[in-house]
Amino acid sequence: CIRVPLRRIGDLSGRLEWEWYVENGDVVEDLFQELRRTAGSGTVVFEDGESTSYITVAVPQDPTWNVEALYFVHLQDQPRTPDAGAAILGDIQTLYVYSVNLSSFPAGAYGRLDAEPLVPSMQRLIRCFWEHNYKEIT
Repeated sequence: CIRVPLRRIGDLSGRLEWEWYVENGDVVEDLFQELRRTAGSGTVVFEDGESTSYITVAVPQDPTWNVEALYFVHLQDQPRTPDAGAAILGDIQTLYVYSVNLSSFPAGAYGRLDAEPLVPSMQRLIRCFWEHNYKEIT
């Protein structure tokens, strides 16, 4: 999980609540649905006088090989707090959450990207391509 700070500037008086939600970019659909079910939306709360608050977002753990996974965290257009006065969104309303897979293609044939690379045999490469085509991408 990642703890993301949000800032409130200007008039800090009064409690402010703002809802957020996630949208899929290219995360494997089953993983994204699980992410959305467990941590797909919430409310960031700024108490009276508070300039910083935090939300926690998940990082998908995709066992399939792909270079990256991307999803978005959006703030709603309007605050949840009905008497928020002149509260408006700034220029940054969307957070892009990228995660990079540390397994090399295909199916770990060359080891992990954060370790010494392996030199696979042709037999291992063929087996790993088979795993990738019939297990990882289905």
